[in-house]
Amino acid sequence: MSLANTPTTASGSGVARQGPSTVSLRSLRRVYAIIPISVAIVLVDLTLWGGFLRDSLENTPQGYLMLALIFGTPHIVASNLILVSNRDYLMHYRFTLLKITAAIAAFFLVFGLWQALPYELLYALIAGWTVTHVVKQQLGIGNIVARSSGPAYKAWVVSGIAAGVCYYLAIFLQYRLSDGSVALLTAFAALLAAIAAACTVYLWSQCSTAEGRRWIVANGATMVGGTLMFLAGYPFFAVLIPRFVHDVTAFAFYVTHDRNRAAAGHKTLMSRSWLPESIANLGPASIVALPLFAIGISALLEHGADSWVNNGLDFAFGVRVDRPVSLGVVGFLALLHYAFESFTWKSSSPYKPYVHLRTD
Repeated sequence: MSLANTPTTASGSGVARQGPSTVSLRSLRRVYAIIPISVAIVLVDLTLWGGFLRDSLENTPQGYLMLALIFGTPHIVASNLILVSNRDYLMHYRFTLLKITAAIAAFFLVFGLWQALPYELLYALIAGWTVTHVVKQQLGIGNIVARSSGPAYKAWVVSGIAAGVCYYLAIFLQYRLSDGSVALLTAFAALLAAIAAACTVYLWSQCSTAEGRRWIVANGATMVGGTLMFLAGYPFFAVLIPRFVHDVTAFAFYVTHDRNRAAAGHKTLMSRSWLPESIANLGPASIVALPLFAIGISALLEHGADSWVNNGLDFAFGVRVDRPVSLGVVGFLALLHYAFESFTWKSSSPYKPYVHLRTD
């Protein structure tokens, strides 16, 4: 499956040259195949395996080292790498970066260190921001062709986000909340998913293009399907579905951006002179270079850096800090990512000229 397409055109001399890499929305929609695949696995588990898989799986993909390395943090790292490794972006957003960094630092100081809010409420705020970021990315991309609007579309967005937040909290805070609170979150998730399903059907009936209807179904299935997986007792798939769709989509944009920026003569992190020639010349290896680089950095941040930092702190000051990197640094990068992704890919952004979309 190729999400980043590089068309070839003929020059006046008869020599083929590369055109800009594009993100094909039709190809990108194939990422949603994770939904029927997950449903099929669940049905087989319930009908043939007696729920063995349900009882054996961890609650989330993060419970498995390889899946934890692939999903979540790598695309956050890649997003921040694009910002800080391109000098013109850094200069363009330097004041915004300072303001957002100060706001995140204040947030961690007031609500984290000083514990101005209960942990559960603090977690709910961050979960809400996370789910909003994930859902709005996919709905925004789908709406390029669907062109949905009005009260039904707003209700679709709100109900989808709220359902995700409810089951997200029920999964990750289940050992901190009372059984009654978890039951209430579960009931709200079911109700909100039903509203999202109704909005999906209505918006599908109002859409005038076949491709737009397909995107409405795909995004509706993501929001409703995640909730249904949770209600069926498969929190692993409830988290995996939106995580997989979101992360693969993000990397499709990041890789396309880097390839086009390098082709335009700008040095990117993945086209520096110290990299192999196949990557520097935008060969096939350039497609996987950024994801692999981001996965490698994520592995260092989440699996090893905490002990290195604490060993240094212990040696120098005789103190240790709980998860200074895997929670503190990664948490900061995540919030920075959520903030910047809300505007860095819009038409007025310097990123935009290097991302081309194909809707045919």
